[in-house]
Amino acid sequence: MKITKELFEKSFFSIGGGYDIEPLLRFSHICNLFINTNLDLEKNDVIQWYDGAFKKCNDIEVIEKIIIENFDERLFFELNENYVQHLTRPDFISMEDLHDYRNTFNEFINIKQFAVIYRLRRRSLNRDLTFYFCSTEGLASYLVLSQNGRFSPYVLSTIQTGVLEQPNGILNSLFENKSKKRPALWIRGFEPCSISNKQYNNALASIGIYSKKAIDFNSKWYCGWSYRPKQKSRDRYCKGFIHDEYYAELNKTTLKAHFISDNHQFKFEHLTLNNSTIKDIDCIVISRKTSLNSHNINCNLVYWEDFTSNHSRWEIHCANEQLESLSRALPSLHLKNDAILHIIPFCLEDEGVSYFNSINRLKHNTITYLPNVFDFIDLKNIPNSM
Repeated sequence: MKITKELFEKSFFSIGGGYDIEPLLRFSHICNLFINTNLDLEKNDVIQWYDGAFKKCNDIEVIEKIIIENFDERLFFELNENYVQHLTRPDFISMEDLHDYRNTFNEFINIKQFAVIYRLRRRSLNRDLTFYFCSTEGLASYLVLSQNGRFSPYVLSTIQTGVLEQPNGILNSLFENKSKKRPALWIRGFEPCSISNKQYNNALASIGIYSKKAIDFNSKWYCGWSYRPKQKSRDRYCKGFIHDEYYAELNKTTLKAHFISDNHQFKFEHLTLNNSTIKDIDCIVISRKTSLNSHNINCNLVYWEDFTSNHSRWEIHCANEQLESLSRALPSLHLKNDAILHIIPFCLEDEGVSYFNSINRLKHNTITYLPNVFDFIDLKNIPNSM
């Protein structure tokens, strides 16, 4: 399958993502094509890791696997006639900075390129997905697929590259140009063990063009090794950012009509303890990691971790299973019939529809709090990316 500009604009594009299936578990509500570019991994290692990861994940079924031994971007990417110029003389970076960036990859220039394509089924959401792993340099692939910024993926991810995720770096220079198409969402992240290194820590800073936090993940982003030398930890701190103009548009969005319910409300705001709607007969359902002072809570308090099963990474407990567990845990609280459940969800970010379809099994009215504009975005009327 050739990646056309139309497919690219609907994709999740990862630069230097390495071993990572988290995008498939968090963004299949807005993307069904996932492209991972990484220059510094061996073909057999990549195939072995992804085969194992998909086997361990009970929510992903492999339909087909295609291995391309001699990957050539000219055959699999839709390129325009000026694609060489996009690589040799991009108009958003100085030649000196471009030279310094290229020097980082000199040792990999002559490595034989490959690609692996997985056609997948996301079981819980009944969605077909396609995943490309390409052994190409990510920024170069971005430039030729975007035609030097004329087009953009829907979601861009730069986690642990050491350079590109910096919010005032090379990519920020590209996105500053208003003639360039900007991704709707930019995922940035770094390894927790690098927190003392300001260069990595800066990846989550709210500066640059993408300065508005749009999503803050419920659970840690879990990767394999992305580059040499191997990292100390597989956990990543990640956040999703959007730019001011798109943030303003998203703040105006409303729930789709068929997700509006008198019994089950969604509030796109933080749960605050001085909220006048919370009564002492109500119940708050949160994770133990939620930043609320439990000593100031004057109503019933329930933690997701106390009644949901412990499970290994990628053994996915979907929204409907978690709400089923909650419905079994509530009778012991002996809540009054008019008590309201105030809930911060504990499921994956792309399960808004599944969450809504399952919430009716709870006997009490609910208010679900979604403080970030991209939370459960599949329930909202989404404007086009900028």
